[in-house]
Amino acid sequence: MSSSHRLKGLSAIRPESAARGATWETLEQLVDYLQANDQSAGQIRRVLKDVRETIEADVVFFHPGHSGEPFARDGSPDLPAGWCRRFVACALEGSPGVEKELVRSQLRPLADGDQVHAPQSVAMVRLSKSFGTWLVALSFRPERQFGAADVRLLSLVRKLLLGQRQHSRSRGQWYDTLFGLVHCLALTIDAKDPYAAGHSERVARVAARLGKEMGLPSATQSDLYLGGLLHDIGKIALADELFRKSEPLTEAEAARVREHPVIGDGILDKMAALAHVRPGVRHHHERYDGAGYPDGLAGRRIPLLARILALADCYDVLRSARPYCAALPRAEALEEVGRAAGAQLDPELVRLFIATEGRP
Repeated sequence: MSSSHRLKGLSAIRPESAARGATWETLEQLVDYLQANDQSAGQIRRVLKDVRETIEADVVFFHPGHSGEPFARDGSPDLPAGWCRRFVACALEGSPGVEKELVRSQLRPLADGDQVHAPQSVAMVRLSKSFGTWLVALSFRPERQFGAADVRLLSLVRKLLLGQRQHSRSRGQWYDTLFGLVHCLALTIDAKDPYAAGHSERVARVAARLGKEMGLPSATQSDLYLGGLLHDIGKIALADELFRKSEPLTEAEAARVREHPVIGDGILDKMAALAHVRPGVRHHHERYDGAGYPDGLAGRRIPLLARILALADCYDVLRSARPYCAALPRAEALEEVGRAAGAQLDPELVRLFIATEGRP
C-alpha cells in the first residue's frame, strides 16, 4: 500500500485537539517530502520537526541505538544526546517487556550534568529492534499528556520511515547497478579508439567537478558524471577503422563520425533510466557561436549539461596524445581552453574552469 493511501481514513486516530487536527496536513506534506528525498539525515530532521508540531510535543528526538546513524533532535530544551540516551534506557527499564510502543507519565527527573530535566509525559515507538532505534516525543508541560492517539500517529510515521528506508536501499542498489553498467559501456566506447583509453572517465570526473564548483545540486553532478561516461556512446555504432586511421579522415568519414551524438541520443532514447542525460550526449559538440553540430544551437540555447561536457571533453582532448598532436601540459591546455571562450565554449564556464583547474 502506498504512503499516500495510508493517510486516508485516519480520522479515528487523529489527535483530539482541534489545533493538532488542523496540522494533519503536515503529515501529507511529510509523505510528499519522503517520496522526493533520499537523504536520510535530511529526512530525520524533517520528520522530527513535523512530528513535534503535529502532536504538540516540546522535544522530539531520534535515538539511534547502535545503528551508527547520527543522533538528532528538534525542539526546546536542547537536550544533550547523553541525557536522551539515558532517558530511553530508564524508560525501557521501567517498562519491562515493551516491544514497539510506549506511553508514560510521571517520569523520573534526570540530570544532564548542568541541570535536571523532568518530562511530564513521553510517547515512544521503536523503529528497529535489531539496532534499538526509537522515535521519542517528550512533553514538559503537565497539561500536555500523550495518549493512545499520539502513539498511533507516531506508529504511522514509523511505517512511512521504514517504507522509505527500504525504498532508498533499493534505489541505491539500483543506482550502483546502473553506474556499473554505464562504466562497462564507457570502457567499450574507449576501446574502439586506442588513443582514448580512459577518456570517458576523465571527462566525467572533470564535468562533475566543475558542476560541484558551480554549486549545482548533487543530482545534477551525478548527471554530469553519467553524461561524461556516455557522451561518446554513439561511437559504438561506428566502424573501428574510423578511429584507428593514422592519416586524416576523408570528408565522408568525418561526416560519419559527426553523426555519433545523434546516434547516442537515439540509443539513450530507448533507455528510460538514462533519458535525463540525453541533452548532454546529443549536444556536447554544439559550439557557443552556433557553428557546431548536430543542431547548430548557440549560446544558452545549448543545454547546460552539454556546455559543461563540451568544456570537459575539449580539455581532456588537449591533455591527451593523438596521432596528429602531442598532449599539452596543463598550463598550455588551459590557455587553449581560454582562447575557445565565446567561440567553441561558454565563456562563463571557461572563466570558472580556468580559475579552479589552474589552482596549484
